[in-house]
Amino acid sequence: MKLADYISDSEQRNQLADAVGTSAQYLWQLSIAWRGKRASKVMAQAIERETNGAVTRSDLRPDIWPELSAPKKKAA
Repeated sequence: MKLADYISDSEQRNQLADAVGTSAQYLWQLSIAWRGKRASKVMAQAIERETNGAVTRSDLRPDIWPELSAPKKKAA
């Protein structure tokens, strides 16, 4: 799930911001990559944890965790 979809509700955005120790405004900036902003490794992990995996760290930073974004191959 995209972070923008998860935080589309202002109450949910404020709750997540409090849980990960940032502002709702900063979460919004991350969700639209405002001025190239991207979640840090630590922030991506915190968002994944606090959203119970609804927004994954690989959704936020596939450049750091490409193996989590790649489709899994079936065993032969």
